[in-house]
Amino acid sequence: MTAYTTPDAIAAYLAVTLTPAQEAQATVAADAITVWIDHRTGRSWQPSAAIASEIHTVDGTYIWLDATPVASLQSVTKFDGVGNGFVLLDPSQYELVNPLTGQVGFLGGYGGSIVDVAYTSVAAVLPDDLAYAATVLAADLLGPTLDPDLVGVDSVAVGQNDINLKFASAGSTLDSGATSAVRVVDSYRRVVLA
Repeated sequence: MTAYTTPDAIAAYLAVTLTPAQEAQATVAADAITVWIDHRTGRSWQPSAAIASEIHTVDGTYIWLDATPVASLQSVTKFDGVGNGFVLLDPSQYELVNPLTGQVGFLGGYGGSIVDVAYTSVAAVLPDDLAYAATVLAADLLGPTLDPDLVGVDSVAVGQNDINLKFASAGSTLDSGATSAVRVVDSYRRVVLA
């Protein structure tokens, strides 16, 4: 898996130098955010690869493949439901309707059927705004470990013989970066009308 952000990008966003332990945490955060983005959007920007076994349930007459855009379909098999496992469909029984969205149509309808699709995706270029959103979200995950004493603190004021802490409230400007990043991710969500 290729992460959508890097420890260097996260450190630059936070304007800090990460220790080796923090770099390891940043790598884990980058990987986690990458998986989350793919799951949330229903799409992937991973490098091109043949997908050997992607199983879907057909809604009406269509399915949408996960890795898009799609270069070609190698094969489609359908679970026959009587113990014979998956049976190879003839290419005349399905078609790649839209390579950009990964929409595959089944001629004659297979509503409710379980199909296994082998296909090749084209390496999609990760949009800059999505890479930035991944960086912001990964940095947000690291925040508590980078400065655990100030988690939830909006400001610290030190006077003579007293210290005043003002805690952040939900929805404050402290979380606006992550909130905006989630909005960017959501703009790439696949809308499926069935």
